[in-house]
Amino acid sequence: MNVAGPQLVNILQSDSSWSRRRDVAVVFGNLGAMAQAAVPALLIVGITDTDSDVRNAANVAVQKIGISPDSANIAGPQLVNILQSANSWSHRRDAAVALGNMGPMAQAALPALLTASAGDSDSDVRNAARTAAAKIRVY
Repeated sequence: MNVAGPQLVNILQSDSSWSRRRDVAVVFGNLGAMAQAAVPALLIVGITDTDSDVRNAANVAVQKIGISPDSANIAGPQLVNILQSANSWSHRRDAAVALGNMGPMAQAALPALLTASAGDSDSDVRNAARTAAAKIRVY
């Protein structure tokens, strides 16, 4: 059973209260595998939310839930988009790290990671992209 309802995902992604967004991320993490449908949103919020407590809670939730192939298929293209177009170097770096953590499920992201590893303007992003590409290839 999947309990990651659209209303909770909407709160996670767009509620004006950082504490409500954080609390929803914590709830998803506590639900474990039952919240698998929320993983794509959690991955993106874990990179892009304006509040560090929300980002941390989202990242912990993903660790508790795990990433299924379906979640990777949904989140992968969104993460590649962040990697390729985010103005923030930390968002690009974190997108590369998230893709690397998906292992072989992020195989389709290899071209974008290789491009970022050679040409991103920030050395942290280039290093994260190289590490992510290596993780994906190792599996």
